[in-house]
Amino acid sequence: MNTTELDRNLARFYVEARTKKGEEYSRSALLGFRNSIERHLNNNGVTLKISKNEVFQKSNKILDAKLRINRRAGKENVQHKPVIEATDLVKIRASPFLSMTTPAGLLRRTWFYVSLYWCRRGREGQRDLRRDSFKFTRDANGREYAVMTHEEATKNHPGGENSKPSAERETRLYSTGADDDAFASLKLFVAKLNPFCTAFFQYPKPSVTKEDTVWYENRPLGVNKLGDMMKVISVGAELSQIYTNHSVRASAITLLSNANVPDRHIMFVSGHSSEHSLAHYSSRISVTQLESVSDIISNAVEDNQPQSTEISTITEAPRIQSSNRMASNVSMSTATASFPSGFFNACNFQGNVQVFFGSQSRSDEKI
Repeated sequence: MNTTELDRNLARFYVEARTKKGEEYSRSALLGFRNSIERHLNNNGVTLKISKNEVFQKSNKILDAKLRINRRAGKENVQHKPVIEATDLVKIRASPFLSMTTPAGLLRRTWFYVSLYWCRRGREGQRDLRRDSFKFTRDANGREYAVMTHEEATKNHPGGENSKPSAERETRLYSTGADDDAFASLKLFVAKLNPFCTAFFQYPKPSVTKEDTVWYENRPLGVNKLGDMMKVISVGAELSQIYTNHSVRASAITLLSNANVPDRHIMFVSGHSSEHSLAHYSSRISVTQLESVSDIISNAVEDNQPQSTEISTITEAPRIQSSNRMASNVSMSTATASFPSGFFNACNFQGNVQVFFGSQSRSDEKI
């Protein structure tokens, strides 16, 4: 197939491509198809660039038109992984569904904290974690923390010849001193694991007591169970929406970004190889922030409502003290009053008003 035929076939593909459900592919999917084809060709000895190439002008125009039409029709199908809201984070910690007193609750709690603090992606590498994948130690100040004992092959760090080194082993989960924090959950979970099973995530036993040394069975938790973990937590903890596993990773990065942690430090934890990869995390706005934006505008509109400057009744005389302690024998009449420039501009007073300068006063003067 030459470039002309490839251009023609790509144009037809962009027009006819549909998902298994017959729906339009998202913008990122369509662009991903083009990038994948380009990458495949270049990896097999063909140096070729499809995007922004006049040779593929026809297919690129078709793709651009398709994306525009889908957006206008509301069929772009862009699905961002939702970031876990602050109120839902509180629910997760307090929910009995993730209680540290039951094997199933402790499993869910530990899974969530490991995914959050180590910024894990979906179900990636979770079956590769082992019972001895974490160790507990102290820093120079005596504060306890947990670290991962090995580096895993991930999407960002596959471990090949050109793979960049990963800092996953250096990520630390520090103890806050609370009995139910992430560190305490992880430490208890490791202590209750079945010693005959090498997997880190193990099936919880249906019935145990607090004194039992082993809470989990001698079999690993399945890939599908791990893949649906955050969906199960969303329902069981009655969160505001159904989150995915990737939402946990997105939440960790967003929390750090919103706290103005430098991108290079976030990349150290998340494993991203470039700051550009973090851009879509920091550019997304949370529900709380959207609420704040709306309230700011509403407050501004309400505060700017026209207010009457006419005072119909004054029940108590206001004390006005001059900064330069003006003389007390200020001459006033019912028509005029001698005040510093701008003192009561555009004001209309009705009724009896007492004005005090210094320690003396003039009462019952009409202004």
